[in-house]
Amino acid sequence: MEALPSAGSISSEASSSVLVWKLFRLLGRSPPRRPHLSAASKRVSQGCVGGVIKFDTVVGYHGNHSHDDMLLKTWTLSPGHKEWELCTLSPGHKEWELCNTLAVPHLWASDSFRERNLPQLKPFFPIISPDDAEIVNVTRSDIEYEKKVDFFGKVHRGRMLLKAQYLVSINTVKNKVLSSCKLTHEYPRPKFLDLTAIVI
Repeated sequence: MEALPSAGSISSEASSSVLVWKLFRLLGRSPPRRPHLSAASKRVSQGCVGGVIKFDTVVGYHGNHSHDDMLLKTWTLSPGHKEWELCTLSPGHKEWELCNTLAVPHLWASDSFRERNLPQLKPFFPIISPDDAEIVNVTRSDIEYEKKVDFFGKVHRGRMLLKAQYLVSINTVKNKVLSSCKLTHEYPRPKFLDLTAIVI
């Protein structure tokens, strides 16, 4: 059996602070503190599907791993709720036969992925579908970094710029992209805020 962190070490993130931060952005003001998302939330998720507790993780997300080594792995909690077991297709685990381990490069090579003209970006923030154990939704970000030149003419990496972000729904058993959409995160600054600053 493959080792996995205990179920108690997995925590969920509250979304109320995210809404407050977005409100500050909309008003053109600096938020008091940007909400922090733990490193684990970027690569793991858990949920209940058909009365069974599932755990999904992106293997190879952190570190200098090649994209060729990245996997989407699904786990299930044992009936005794004491240990995690890797979902398999073996005859001895029929109750977990819908689970699967999907290599990210295999997803990129699939017809359903290529016909949507999606860029080959690493997946993160996996979300297990509450209705279908085979479906996992992931976020994929297309980012680049500004180039900054110091006093001596040396080029350094500047701040990160988000070019685009995609939400992709994947059937991990059939290796198929079911749907995808491009997300936008730009918050318009109201014009009246600039006028108020001039008057004051």
